[in-house]
Amino acid sequence: MADVQVVGVIRFSVLAEGFGISLYGSLEELRDYLFAPESLEFRFHIFENMCLPTLTSQTDEDFHLVLLTSEDLPVEARDRLDQIAGKHPQITVFAAGVEKHHRQVRAAYQSVPLGKATHRAAFRLDNDDALCLTYVERLRHLSEGLLQLHDKGVPTILAFNHGFYVGLNPDGPNDVFDTTEREPLSTGTTLLSQSDLHLNPYRYNHRALAQHFNLYSDITTPTFLRTIHAENEDRVMKKGFERKMPERRVKRLVREHFGLSLSELQAL
Repeated sequence: MADVQVVGVIRFSVLAEGFGISLYGSLEELRDYLFAPESLEFRFHIFENMCLPTLTSQTDEDFHLVLLTSEDLPVEARDRLDQIAGKHPQITVFAAGVEKHHRQVRAAYQSVPLGKATHRAAFRLDNDDALCLTYVERLRHLSEGLLQLHDKGVPTILAFNHGFYVGLNPDGPNDVFDTTEREPLSTGTTLLSQSDLHLNPYRYNHRALAQHFNLYSDITTPTFLRTIHAENEDRVMKKGFERKMPERRVKRLVREHFGLSLSELQAL
């Protein structure tokens, strides 16, 4: 019988060769941006008030989360990450030196011992997004089912394309609306594979994953909260349909599936 280990990696101010440099001009300019006090504070604010609470309130606590950061992260920020990890046994911090991004991510996943696991469900998540409270429970259930459909050595992507966007508005309130996307997103997308294959969902652009792996898409339940803000709005490509729900339903589902109130998201 398959023993599935669930492991996620969140990148938090990662400084890597080639990763993000095209947006900022040079490695040093990227470093200045990533480690600027106001940039770090913004990142921590979203992470601590939206992303982290949903992860630490999962109905299935049997998972591990790695916060991948940089060895050069300012001391105060590193201490803050370590304090978060110290409060939650399923969270660890992995600091990487400057090298190729794919090597950093691979090392972060591999920092979690496999133990007796025969398979790993490796999920990805950005620090400014969040997952529903039943995410790990559902991921494990779906993974075990998918392993029965074909040879257990076939890697499979699990995508969760139904959820909510949170458009951050400095003048408030934030715009919270429903969406169902037509391509795999970065929020909660998982690569299920044999544990000895050392594969992970960051290997390819998330929207191109169906070109490289079998793919299962679940839209039965709102699974993600995805923020849109000045740091990422140029890269958020909304390709599905949206705004199909009245506000009262959005309000109910956000509370039911994420444990947050609509007013909290609007004021984030």
